[in-house]
Amino acid sequence: MTGVDSVPRRASALVCATVAGWLVAIGAFVIVGADCLWAVALGDRVRASGDLTPPLDFAAAPVAHGWESPLALGEVILSFAHSAGSRGLVGLQLLVVGVVLSVTAAGARRVGGSAVRTALLVSLVVVGGLPALVVTRLPLFSLLLFPILAAHLRRQYAHPSAGIWWAVGLLTLWANLHGGVLVGAALVLVHLAFGRLRVRPLESVGVAVASLVALCATPAGLSTIGYYLGVFGNEAAQRGSDLWARPDPRHPLDALMIVSALGLLVLLARRRPPLWELVVLVGLVGGTALAARNGIWLLLFAAPAAGRPVTDERERRSSYAAARRRWRPSPLPVVTGVVTAGLCVGLVSTRDSAAVPGASLVPKIRALAAGRTVLATEPVAETLAQGGVRVWACNPIDAFTHPVQAAYLDFLGDGTIGPVVTGVGLVVAPTGSAVAEGLADNPSWHKVSVVAGYEVYEPAG
Repeated sequence: MTGVDSVPRRASALVCATVAGWLVAIGAFVIVGADCLWAVALGDRVRASGDLTPPLDFAAAPVAHGWESPLALGEVILSFAHSAGSRGLVGLQLLVVGVVLSVTAAGARRVGGSAVRTALLVSLVVVGGLPALVVTRLPLFSLLLFPILAAHLRRQYAHPSAGIWWAVGLLTLWANLHGGVLVGAALVLVHLAFGRLRVRPLESVGVAVASLVALCATPAGLSTIGYYLGVFGNEAAQRGSDLWARPDPRHPLDALMIVSALGLLVLLARRRPPLWELVVLVGLVGGTALAARNGIWLLLFAAPAAGRPVTDERERRSSYAAARRRWRPSPLPVVTGVVTAGLCVGLVSTRDSAAVPGASLVPKIRALAAGRTVLATEPVAETLAQGGVRVWACNPIDAFTHPVQAAYLDFLGDGTIGPVVTGVGLVVAPTGSAVAEGLADNPSWHKVSVVAGYEVYEPAG
């Protein structure tokens, strides 16, 4: 147990340098992506009107009956960040990534992981989770809270206490930030059922019930259930496309995720995780097989647990307990964090690529549209919507009726504009894209302009 008793400063320095190095590297590439600016647009409306569930008035397509966004807190936070410019969103992303990597490293160290092993685990998370770490999207809130909740549950497994109720508070906060709270709720329920119920049954049942109630503790109330159902039942999820696409080994980023996940699972297999963790891992592997976007949860959960091979249940619990009793904070993480934050701020402030995709289009498209509805590809559709241009549809795609969802996905695929798409006066698509090529072959539309690498089409005749 001497590996847990004390941590040499040079070992801590290696771990902190690894986290800092990856954070600076990510800061050089982080961008604002799709599934972000629609939340900014709603956050702007919440701040302006005080209505916590504002309508999607920036979109012309029919919205699904009863749809309400329960994510007012997350939307307002993104709105405030965006009010500082696009670099505000990038800075928020880097803050979240810094916390995520630090929590991951701390989790591996607390169970006795060596400095080299911990650095390897953090690196596997970064390499395999690049899309989630580099692209600023609404799920950044889930990216932040998932590892924090997992770390809390692991401590509760070692020392069951009334502190488990903090999990309910985390879920309540999470439900107001992002729909990924469902992953967090599943994590809590598995922990309760397979890691706690036998030793503290009444408390476990109470926490389970409270956790389910927490999912609806949002401004939308019981309508939150419909929101969750819409997320899983949307057209993209049914097609397995876009953000719901399965992992494709031919895609470089998916290949990196698969290799990183397999590496972590191999390292983890030697330590025989407790039953509840094993059940979570099986579920996350299945979720990742269904949608590549779920791979980040598998990476973040597996990495801390792979800190040290432990084969005996008593020794495993003892290692958690000893780490909790004897771990002492070091000033190195604070110093590293301050230096890294300064580097990232300087890096982001001088980067032109930190701009929101298509931001330069907004005034020009607004003038060309002259009040008409615009049909545009992602992510520029959200940029236009946030900039005051009325779009036909954009994210969140699950907010619209299924015919609208299908028609919009068809358009994003090859530029098909079906009969459902009505009232559109302008179409915007990147030059050279399949959408632009489809529009060029469509006699019902003709190109009127090219703006900053985007082709603009109007109805022919």
